[in-house]
Parts: sequence; structure tokens; C-alpha cells
Amino acid sequence: MPPLNSLSTAIALLLFSQNLFAKTTILPDVEVTETAAISSKQQVSIAAETLPANVQVIDREQIENLPSAHYLDLFRKLPGMVNARYGQGDIADNFGMRGFDGDHGSQTAIFIDGVPINTPNHQHAHGLADIGWLLPEMIERIEVIKGPFSALYGNFAQAGVINIITKKSDNSSVGLSLGTYGTQRAVGVYSQALQKNTYTPFLVYEAQKSEGYRDNSGYERYNAFNKFSFPVGDNLLSIRAHAVKRQWDAAGYASLNDILNNKISRTTATNLSDGGDSRYTNLVLNYAPQRGEAGLHGTVYAASEVLDRFATFDFNAPQRHDHNDRDYAGWNVFYNWVMQKNASVIFGTDGQYDQGNRQRFQANNRATYATLNDYRSKQLTTGIFTQAQWKFAEPFKLVGGARYDYFNIDITNRLNPANSGKATPQTFSPKIGLVYTPLSQIEFFTNYGKGFRTPAASEFSPNTGKANFDLGVSPTHSWDLGVNLRPVPQIKISANYYQTRTEHEIRFLGDEPRNVGATRREGYELQTHWQLNKSLAVFANYAQVKARVRDAAAGQDFVAGVARNDMQAGIEWHSFVQGHAVNLELFMQHFGKAPLNETASVERPSFNRYVSKLTWARKNVSSFIQVDFQPQQNVSEAAFDIDGYRFDPKPRWDVLLGVKYQFK
Repeated sequence: MPPLNSLSTAIALLLFSQNLFAKTTILPDVEVTETAAISSKQQVSIAAETLPANVQVIDREQIENLPSAHYLDLFRKLPGMVNARYGQGDIADNFGMRGFDGDHGSQTAIFIDGVPINTPNHQHAHGLADIGWLLPEMIERIEVIKGPFSALYGNFAQAGVINIITKKSDNSSVGLSLGTYGTQRAVGVYSQALQKNTYTPFLVYEAQKSEGYRDNSGYERYNAFNKFSFPVGDNLLSIRAHAVKRQWDAAGYASLNDILNNKISRTTATNLSDGGDSRYTNLVLNYAPQRGEAGLHGTVYAASEVLDRFATFDFNAPQRHDHNDRDYAGWNVFYNWVMQKNASVIFGTDGQYDQGNRQRFQANNRATYATLNDYRSKQLTTGIFTQAQWKFAEPFKLVGGARYDYFNIDITNRLNPANSGKATPQTFSPKIGLVYTPLSQIEFFTNYGKGFRTPAASEFSPNTGKANFDLGVSPTHSWDLGVNLRPVPQIKISANYYQTRTEHEIRFLGDEPRNVGATRREGYELQTHWQLNKSLAVFANYAQVKARVRDAAAGQDFVAGVARNDMQAGIEWHSFVQGHAVNLELFMQHFGKAPLNETASVERPSFNRYVSKLTWARKNVSSFIQVDFQPQQNVSEAAFDIDGYRFDPKPRWDVLLGVKYQFK
């Protein structure tokens, strides 16, 4: 479909909203009968929110209400999150937190149903985490653990952990949506209520197509997600088989100077043959108790993925072809021993065998003609971990844990065979934290945790110079101090201060990775949510961080890509009148300035974005309209210093409309 007219779309949205609100009566103020207790961290549980750490959980209802044209939208309301949509297809978007800007998600450990998503030895970014196939219809719960505190997670958990759990069942439904720039999407869900004595299917099939805002920015995706859950005594076994195929064109990154000098327009593509495609398949088995948390929990999995990307970073530069393929399989098994509701101990093991190729070539209109690097790697990862909680006195809970991880890495450097070899890095990662709840309305927490990342193939075995197979992991040490308050039942307030130290951190400067040395981050996050009445709530959060290279001279020590601050504020409005359910999410995002090199001589300016989603539902039918508005034209969260300021121009208006029918 052709692009929708921005002005007419905005006017239609306003008229639609006014008409809908005119027919709806706001309910009276809520009568508060609940207590003001906030004692979740005092509970002895394996749930993420009980950790003595800054944790946010996004549940099924929130996911349904959030604007989510792209998976990054699910995280946009959280303080301190770095969400940069590159606009270059599914190459894994920038995804991080707490001053770790992500580098394609590589500094945050991301798990889906217990399966680690970060790719070791990826050509474009070591630890790249591609979840561009993830759909809101699939997700039951998202746990965001800030900092490397939980002992259940290992490699790449430097900024923290994103743990995503998919649904086991839902209502069957069909949905259609249309949007600006040729966006079309159809999704079907087949499921039923979770069965006690037989299997329960949960199937999600999706097709999406978009022409894109810029030239040469089309996108197609086809998803087949199949999950079946079976009762096994008092436990539940889920089997998931999933396949996704994607292909895209890529407009590249535009030079601001070229736009201002009228050499190109905001929509001009760098190379009309840029783009890529990927294929991903997996088989996952999850086993866990059906009632309670005590007992055996296990995951085993196998997966395969292939990704090809053709990219040109300047009109005068040659095209680059990056190729990655890998096959991997692994496990995660632990036993949770619960003792009289005031203590628990987890013992477990995890591991993964991974083999694949990472290659880079020079190309011309997708015709490869020169090899820039060519690695074949095999990696066996094994880990053992333990985590314990103990309420040794009523206002106190102590949490401690540790991991030991061992890596056996075999690298074949086809371009420089003399640098081929084996590496066996290993690391011990302790964790310790305390929760103190002097009153039911207030809780304090503090923790220390060590995270890490393994070196990449090109760090062990460079194409020039000597190999270094004795290179160890890069550790991150993190300290936190936080408080959660509920002075009255309607108001929630949280504050968190943190520091991190990372040794020999790898950063993307321009379009190439580089070891910038040891880095230090220091920051804080503030968050509040105020339920004004039964229908209306307001929220706001603010995060600020200072990220510096520790041994660099002042003024030359900026960690590139890290924004100084960010802020979100908005309203949540809900109403249910005469069978009509209406929901409105409306919020503003402020992105602070970000240095794009060590001296901050090139910066991404600060800018704002306004996001809204209005939904209406009656009986089996629901519909929505979703609007993104970005007033500033020559800035986006995807910005780089590549011979000057380059960025991915975004549309001023982006609109999506949809309808869904549920077979209840």
C-alpha cells in the first residue's frame, strides 16, 4: 500500500480519539482497600524481582497495551535502557542498559525460554543478539535484571540480563494491521486453555512486509512458532519448534553534511544493492514444576542460523559482505531446594557446543571478489552455578551465588593459518546481595556482582600480528544500591545508584570494533508511578550515566555511543463501560546527547519522540491505532562517527492500525 499522508493521519487520529472519549464515561476514583506493602524482595523465590537488584518485569497485560511495532518498543518505557533501531534490517539492533549501549545487544545476556541468544564469534559484533523475529503475541513475561547479579546467567551479562518467557497457551485469534510506508502484517494464533491431562498447543504464524521510509529499505518476515505443553506428573514439559525466514534491503547511514549541502535527501540510499537475509530454526525442551518452584528445572535445545549482510558505509567505499553461519546445542539444568519458606539453594549446570563460520568479503553489487577475514570456530562452554537465599531475620534477606565457567575454543584462521589454535579461558564470578525491609512500605537493597565476556576469534587470532591464545575473559565488576518506596498505595517510587568497572572493553568506533581499554560507568535511575484513580495513572523516570575510559587523558576518555541521560514520562488510561474496554498509552521519550568518539568532537544531539497507542475492545473484537511522532528531522538513536556524523533518518510520523478477532 502507498504511504499514508502524515497530516491526514494525524487529523484522523485526533478525531477518532475525541469521538471515542466522548462516548466513554470515566469511572470514579478508586477506593483503596489494599495495604501499601512492597515486600517482593523479601520473598524467597527464584523469580527475578526477588533479587537484591534493580529488576523490572513486563507482564502479559503490559505487553498487550504497549505500542510495539518493533520488538524494541517493548522496552522503551524503562529507565536507562538503550534502544537504537538501526533501520538496516535484522542485523540485531542496539540493545543495552546502564551505560552499555549494546553494540548489537552484545553487552547484555539475552535468553528466550532458557536459550542464550548472544552469538559467540559473530563477524559484525562478538555477542550479537538477534531477536528481530520476536513477536508480542509470543511473550508471556520479560524480566530485565540490571547488572550482572544473578548466578543463573553467564557469558555477555555485563550490563545485565534480559530473560524472556514465551506463552504456553492463549486464546486463538487472527490479526491484521496496516501502516505507513507499505507496512502489512497478518498473524494467527491457535491455542486453548492449558490442559491438565493432555497436551496444550500454542502456535503463532506470522507474515510481515514493509516498503520502508527510505529508498531500498523493504523488509519481509515469515514466522512459524510451534509450542506444545504436556503434564508429566506434577511437572510440565514444553516442546517448541520454531522457524523464521527474513530478507531485507538496507538504505545505509546518511551523512548529515551531504543532506545539509543538498547532495542527497533524507531518504537516499547509499547503495541500492545493500541488504541481507537470515534463516533461524530451533528446537527447545523446557521442564519445570507445575506447582511451586521447588524441584528440577531443565532446558535442552538445538538451533541453526545463517545470516548474510551486504553493507556500504560511504558512497565512495566498496561494499562489504558479512557472512555468519552456526549450529549449536546446549543445556541448562538446576535443582531448587526450598527449606521451610525462609531459605532456598539452587545447584545447577549449563553449557553449549557451538560451531560455525564468520567471514567478511569485499563485494560489488553482491558479487564477492576479495576476502578480508575468514574464521572457522568451535566452542564448548561448560558452567556450574549456585545461588542461595536466606531470611536470617525478619527484616533481612541475604542472597549469594557464584559461577564457574570454562571455555574450550578452537579457531581456524583460513586467511592466516599460522594464527590458528586453541584457547581455554575460564572465570569465577561471585555474587552477593542484601535486602533490608524495615517497614512494609520501604525496602533497601545492595549487591556486588561480577560479569564477563569471552574474547572473540579475531582477538585470539588477528589477521596481522601474533596470536594470543592465553587471552582471558574481560570481567565487569558491578556495585548497586537501591530503594523502593510505597508511601501510599497509589504511589510507587524507586531509586538506584550503580558503578561498574570493565577491563579491556571492545567498542565499535566508526564501523570497526576496537579495544578501548578499561572503562568505568557511574549512574543512577529514578522511577515513579502514580495511580490517580481506577482509570488514570501517570509515570515518569529519569536515568543519568557517566561512562569514561579509565586510563585515557581527560577530554579523550569518552565511551563512544553512551548517552548522558534519558527520560520517559506519560499517562496510562483505562476504562470499561457497557462492554467497551478502552486503553490509552501515551508517553514522551527524551534521548540525551551522546559522544560518538573518544573526544566528543562528534556528538549525537539530544531529541524527543512521542509515542501513543489507543485500543478498543468489545467481546471478541479489538482494534488499535498506534502513532510515533519525532519532530527533529536530522537525528536518530542510530548515529555514528564514520567520517563525520552519520545516522539513519527516521520519518516524522509513523502510524500503524490493526484489528484482531479472538475465538474465545
